[in-house]
Amino acid sequence: MRNLGYPPLPEMATKSKGNAGPSEFTLRVVVLGSVLGIIFGLVTVYVALKVGLNFSASIPIAVLSITILKYFRRSSILENNIVQTIGSAGESIAAGVVYTIPALLFLGYRLEVLRIFWLSLIGGVLGVVLMVPLRQYLIEPARLLGVADRLGPIEQGKFADLLIIDSDPPKDITALRTVRLVMKGGIVYRNEL
Repeated sequence: MRNLGYPPLPEMATKSKGNAGPSEFTLRVVVLGSVLGIIFGLVTVYVALKVGLNFSASIPIAVLSITILKYFRRSSILENNIVQTIGSAGESIAAGVVYTIPALLFLGYRLEVLRIFWLSLIGGVLGVVLMVPLRQYLIEPARLLGVADRLGPIEQGKFADLLIIDSDPPKDITALRTVRLVMKGGIVYRNEL
């Protein structure tokens, strides 16, 4: 492969310490996420008990979050993300409980409100506790490696490693044998083989 002579991408300006950036974790976000989580949790429990099926409420919660937060001034996509996460977690806990309770009944346990409460609470806490360590490795690898100012999502000022090919790899995996261009570290290379 040979370098086509394109200059590397410029370094992105780092955020100053005085600028905290857009708000992410606010009281309105926690309240809205909790309310949506309770509403969709109730819907999940009703549908699961009535029909025997579960559905994911992540997309409806995200759409409602964007719609509701649009009426507040200066809402950010980060706030919408937190609302969707909190609401989806509440709905997921409800789904876990609705399928665990019948299993407990079949095993001969009595349904007590306190037992259901502790089951839900412990299941939710375990889910969060086990997900926190994985977040750094699955969601934020550039930050973990200390190169988040240069790498990460495709945006202006950040390096992106791209492969330019002729067709769609999921449909035809052999398309990866004929790579036309590669962008590595902001420099474009042409395949001359």
